[in-house]
Amino acid sequence: LCRSVNPDEAVAYGATIQAAMLSDKDSVPEKLAEMECFDITPFSLGLEIDGGEMTTMIKRKTAFPFKESTIFTTRPDSNSSSVLIKVFEGESLLTCNNNFLGELRLDGIPFGGMPEINVCFEIDIDGILSVSAIEKLTEKKNTLIMKGTPMKVNTSYASNVATLTRYNPR
Repeated sequence: LCRSVNPDEAVAYGATIQAAMLSDKDSVPEKLAEMECFDITPFSLGLEIDGGEMTTMIKRKTAFPFKESTIFTTRPDSNSSSVLIKVFEGESLLTCNNNFLGELRLDGIPFGGMPEINVCFEIDIDGILSVSAIEKLTEKKNTLIMKGTPMKVNTSYASNVATLTRYNPR
């Protein structure tokens, strides 16, 4: 980590480069035209499974746009016709230590058996997160769209994440 660079100046410089890249391509200097700028996820994104554990769907520092799908099932003894999918951001394996972003409920899944639910996390070019769930047999679907983090990450949370990633790099 380089401490001699002023963080505010680094952010301003990066924003200037990105603004120039998004502007008229004809007026961009040759060196700047060769640069690539990527937006990345600041935290891992995932969902809660049994026991309050987080299954990571999109890892921290993933460039977007990005899409990831995984098939989940319910417990065989579950006699529920709906599934609640809770979405979190953070680096802890336990959701109680991560930041809750939102939830979606998938209703109308068949009783008994092991329904297959395809959960898809997608971040578009603008950084908008869409979480969708589709039950394969009935094709029931629900989607949660998050255009921004509903609550700001406080400094103690960010500090805890920094400490956790120092001792548990992914």
